[in-house]
Amino acid sequence: MRFLKTRMIYIAALHLALVTGQAGAANSSDAQRLEILGIKPAATAEAAPETPTSSEPAPASTPAPPSTPMPPATDEETATAEDEHKAVVKKAGDEKKEEAHIATGAVHHEPAVPAAGHDGEHPVSKKEQDHHKEIHWGYEGSGAPHYWGNLKAEFATCKTGRSQSPIDISAVVITQLPTIQIEYDDTPLDIVNNGHTIQVNYQSGSSITVGGKRFQLLQFHFHSPSEHTIGGKAYPMAAHLVHKADDGQLGVLGIMIKEGRSNALLEQLWAHLPETGSSATVESEWINVSSLLPADLTYFNYSGSLTTPPCTEGVHWMVLAAPTEASAEQIARFRALYPNDARPVQPINGRTIRLSN
Repeated sequence: MRFLKTRMIYIAALHLALVTGQAGAANSSDAQRLEILGIKPAATAEAAPETPTSSEPAPASTPAPPSTPMPPATDEETATAEDEHKAVVKKAGDEKKEEAHIATGAVHHEPAVPAAGHDGEHPVSKKEQDHHKEIHWGYEGSGAPHYWGNLKAEFATCKTGRSQSPIDISAVVITQLPTIQIEYDDTPLDIVNNGHTIQVNYQSGSSITVGGKRFQLLQFHFHSPSEHTIGGKAYPMAAHLVHKADDGQLGVLGIMIKEGRSNALLEQLWAHLPETGSSATVESEWINVSSLLPADLTYFNYSGSLTTPPCTEGVHWMVLAAPTEASAEQIARFRALYPNDARPVQPINGRTIRLSN
């Protein structure tokens, strides 16, 4: 039986209920979906929004008005999610710190002097200014995420933005969302080790279409652990597929990666890993990122930002509910290079997160 109304729900323990990745899950009933996701409907419900008639995707940042307001997450719930994420980050870092030390300095970013102290209010001393001239953004030490907003004037949104990513996905609305139509072609392997992650650049021509709006695929890259968390739980890795529409809007497809079977695409990529700060173009080696996608393209949608400086907002986020798999060895290979390249979860600030039914 299909629900006739949109359900406001809270995610109880989604770490691996999302995990089945079965091809038929996308066509199951809402009741079966709730069981698969391991979530319970809240006592309140809201009317399902009408299907958008324009070619634009439904705006992620404008929630359909609920008949009864959804209670916001408590400070304790938010703190718990953030603490758990930090614990995952610390564990990943401790496991591999002795194997590889990656400098926090950016390969393609110039240093800058912040206009204010780390709290954003008090002016910095000349000594601290000189110190900041040598700091690049990274994931630990003086260039860690907490300080990004002070490192350069262009990075101010990392500190002042109200729609930042990543987030913890713990309360969602099940509703109708446009299907993600995938059109990914093969591309010659162009892989970069930029000092923050492993990134693969894509030649023009590949895209996704969401609600009639086409987003060209620019590149994809990886994070460990996953930056987004689901029910306060992080995955060992995640891939972010970065797209751009003709109007300049960015659309990012997030894919959670759990430990399981070996992934054929990662096997190709890891065979050509360049040194930090360098790239490799292997024209004889062709790849297709579609092989990284799970069978079920059910997704969470919200309006967020880039998860790295300059933390630009207005990003159309589509985080797939079902994860893909990679072997323990493949995950360990990435972590040997980047034991922690994940920005901590950011405040939701009243945004609505939708889950496609």
